[in-house]
Amino acid sequence: MLSNLPSLQLRQYCQESGIFYLENSEPLGFGANNNKAFRHLESKFGMSDQDFFFTINPDIRTSGRDIEAMARKMEQEGLQIAAPNLVSHDNVPEDNIRSYPSLVDCILRFALKSERSCARKAEIQSTQKVDWAAGAFLGFSINAYRAVDGFDERYFMYYEDADICRRASQQGIGTYYLPSICATHLAARDSRKLFSRQLVWHITSALRFTLARSSG
Repeated sequence: MLSNLPSLQLRQYCQESGIFYLENSEPLGFGANNNKAFRHLESKFGMSDQDFFFTINPDIRTSGRDIEAMARKMEQEGLQIAAPNLVSHDNVPEDNIRSYPSLVDCILRFALKSERSCARKAEIQSTQKVDWAAGAFLGFSINAYRAVDGFDERYFMYYEDADICRRASQQGIGTYYLPSICATHLAARDSRKLFSRQLVWHITSALRFTLARSSG
C-alpha cells in the first residue's frame, strides 16, 4: 500500500496487518504514485514476466480472491491489460470502459454529463477489447507496464489511464474488459465541482490527452 501523505494510523494498521506500506512526504499524482509503487516492488521483491501489477484506488472495494481471479483470467486468455466491471455502492454499473474522447466529448461530459464516449456495458457478456479503461482498478502484465514505461507523470490526475492504454495500443497491446469480475467504486466525482483543483486538473489533462492523440 502507498499512502500519498504520511499517516501514522495507516502505517500502524499496515504493520499490524502484515501489509507492505509506503508513504510520500508530499503528494504525487496518480501516475507518479503507481510508477513509484512499481519501481519499489521491482527493486525490493523482483518481478517475473509471469507476474501482474494492479492499480487499485483506495475508494475501491474488492478482495484478494477477485484480484487473483482477474490475474488467472488474464493469464488464461493472454491479456496484457484488463479492467473489471466497476459498480457504484448501490450496484449501478460505472462507466469505467470508454472509447477515446475528443475534446468535445470531454467538454460535454463535464457540462452535460454526456456518456457518448462510454461503452454500453450491459450489452457485453464476455471478454471484450476496449479503447481504454479507468485506472481506478486496472491490471497490467509486467511486460506491458515495462513496455510503455509506466504512466506519463505529466498527467497529475485524470486521463493518464487513457494515455497509457493509447500508448500500449500503439505497441500492439490491447486493453480488455472482464465483465465477470466485479468491484465497487466509491467515487467522489470531485472534478465535477466548479472552482475545484480537481476540475483544473481534469481540464488540463483532457487538453494534454487530446493534443497527444491528434499528434499521433
